[in-house]
Amino acid sequence: MQKLEPVAEKYHASLAQLVINWTMNQPGIGCVLVGARNEKQVKDNAGSLQFKLSEEDMKLITEAADNFSMEEALHAK
Repeated sequence: MQKLEPVAEKYHASLAQLVINWTMNQPGIGCVLVGARNEKQVKDNAGSLQFKLSEEDMKLITEAADNFSMEEALHAK
């Protein structure tokens, strides 16, 4: 996730907004289901619709997702 923080900052977005936006723009995706426990989370999720990721950033996020390891993430904490 640390690799994605500069990308999120570039778009003035949260990491959640960045990931939702990226997911919406994957080939074959018709909708994205996201959860929210309160009004603030609903507004935050809706913010993912406020920007368009560049092709370069889409590739960077895809690469980060492809290389993600849950084991490494757990050890990083």
